[in-house]
Amino acid sequence: EIEKILSQQTPRHYLLTYPDLKWEEDPLREHPNKLNELFNLYKLELEKRNLPYDIVTGQGSSRVKNALSAIDKLKMG
Repeated sequence: EIEKILSQQTPRHYLLTYPDLKWEEDPLREHPNKLNELFNLYKLELEKRNLPYDIVTGQGSSRVKNALSAIDKLKMG
């Protein structure tokens, strides 16, 4: 079912967030002790599917700036 949904999606560019933030409990976050492992799995999946992505790193406003910079790069295309 997941594969079917993925194949029907319109093309996207992904922002993959690097696990360099302090862990905080959140219903959308998973496995606090496996952050690097999950990051690598997500990265591998993007690469396997040949999907474009940027990795967002940093803390606070620096992280936001890095994400916005990645988005701006797409606009300039």
